[in-house]
Amino acid sequence: MSRKLVVISKVALAFLGLTLCILGSYLFSSTRFFTEGIIGITFQEVLVVCRNPETQWVVMLCAGIYLVTFTLLQSHHRSPCFWHISNPDLWLMSALLIAGFAYALNYSTSSRSLDVITLLTGAIAGKGAGTLVPWRSEIHRIKHSIAMIVILIISVLAFASLLHPNISSTFQYHGQTRWSGPWNNPNVCGLLMGTGIVLAIGMAVSSFKFQVFRESIAGSWKSGVKRYAVIIVCLFAAILMGRGLLKSYSRGAWLATICGLAYLANGVFSFQFSQATPRRAVFSQWLRRNGLLLAIIVLSLGSLAFWQFRDVEWHPARRAFSTGNINDLSWRNRVSAWEGALQITAEHPVLGAGWNQPESLYENYYLSPKLEESGAIGLNDYLMVGTTLGVPAL
Repeated sequence: MSRKLVVISKVALAFLGLTLCILGSYLFSSTRFFTEGIIGITFQEVLVVCRNPETQWVVMLCAGIYLVTFTLLQSHHRSPCFWHISNPDLWLMSALLIAGFAYALNYSTSSRSLDVITLLTGAIAGKGAGTLVPWRSEIHRIKHSIAMIVILIISVLAFASLLHPNISSTFQYHGQTRWSGPWNNPNVCGLLMGTGIVLAIGMAVSSFKFQVFRESIAGSWKSGVKRYAVIIVCLFAAILMGRGLLKSYSRGAWLATICGLAYLANGVFSFQFSQATPRRAVFSQWLRRNGLLLAIIVLSLGSLAFWQFRDVEWHPARRAFSTGNINDLSWRNRVSAWEGALQITAEHPVLGAGWNQPESLYENYYLSPKLEESGAIGLNDYLMVGTTLGVPAL
């Protein structure tokens, strides 16, 4: 194929990606996609089956069979024994067994929500994706399989960033609605959007620098088009998810995204410096000599920005620096929720309070007299694991 045709293909792919993003934001800006038509009817029927206590146990049983099957298939390609302490599947299955035992122990209460099914679905998705990677095949096939799985995850998260149900949001910050996406928790939404951003930028850098989709010389033009298509799609997805991350007003997700991008940048620079060239060697030596000084400068600038912008009117900046504002109630509510969650965990350390129990316990027995709403406890997912399933699961 001629160079001119390759350029035209790249431009066409760019406009196609932009068109799909605009069309997606128009079509999926409300919940009508999940309430009307064949897809809406199917989605509602699935929800009815999952939420009905008379049929939910069947869904759980089928999900458990899928999880065990995928785990056995994936462990078959790995050298460590399943019962070895270094095997992550052992720890995952132990936590899920505790969750399943707590679910069966108080089924009437546990079946009122989809929390357990959501937990199992996430584990099944991870194990199912792991079985698709040919661990004992050629290295380029392994990289290609992992790249396709990552692109699928990025596409799903970018699609989820366009879903905003037209309902009054429970979570707000100074009158600004915190986006939750298809989830009921803005912190979960922000964390997943941040994860998608790091994956999207990492995939774009890998496609540009390291040629993830490297093919034979005869098909080089196809490889080039595919590579630039991946870069364009990933960058558009990162922009969409960045908007969702900003609107979630989740400080933990913002910090986690920064740490993820810093880890990604460190990996890229380490790989670049490993390629021996005189210029890179000189820069690497200079960075080693002045690394501590640069770190001090960055910390100093961060401290100055912290005290300068903690009372700024721009809501994202005010949210980011709100921990230094003694008059901001958001972090005070969070600390009170931590105290209540730790008290519930101390009262039920072994098996926890059970599924769907911590919220009502906190509202009725552990809520601070200074607070009127108990929703803050639901935003601390790691502590919710301890209050629901106990210290061993945590």
